[in-house]
Amino acid sequence: MEKGKVMTLISPALGASFLEYLVLFETEAGKIALPENENETFLYILEGSCTVEAGPAQLKRIAAGGYLFIPARHACTVTSPEKDTLVLIACLAGEF
Repeated sequence: MEKGKVMTLISPALGASFLEYLVLFETEAGKIALPENENETFLYILEGSCTVEAGPAQLKRIAAGGYLFIPARHACTVTSPEKDTLVLIACLAGEF
């Protein structure tokens, strides 16, 4: 995570079997790098827009209301957010 604020909504530490958090990019710089692992990940853009790369030829600009599912064993990078972009991220299954 670079140049973003993270707000954890729920996590295994709270007794859940998944992790859900919000990322707020207050500037037009910032990056989220989700590594390749056993987690299935869901991204939902609540406000603003950003560029998401989720594998070969999977580079997309996603605006508010847009979403992306990233299967297990796939990496994902979120870059180039607009100012005040808000992203909801949920990681399901696997290990955290």
